[in-house]
Amino acid sequence: MCQIKSQSICLLCERILTKVKSQISKDLQRFSSDAQEGLPDVGKQRSCE
Repeated sequence: MCQIKSQSICLLCERILTKVKSQISKDLQRFSSDAQEGLPDVGKQRSCE
């Protein structure tokens, strides 16, 4: 009984961890894409000056 309980808890934790990891990777991808889009603008402004 205890083993079954601990296994279910482990599965639940793994699900939560995978959800958190996927969310973090999505946020990182969005951040990196935003940064890449923003960088050319900064370069243009500097070259204009």
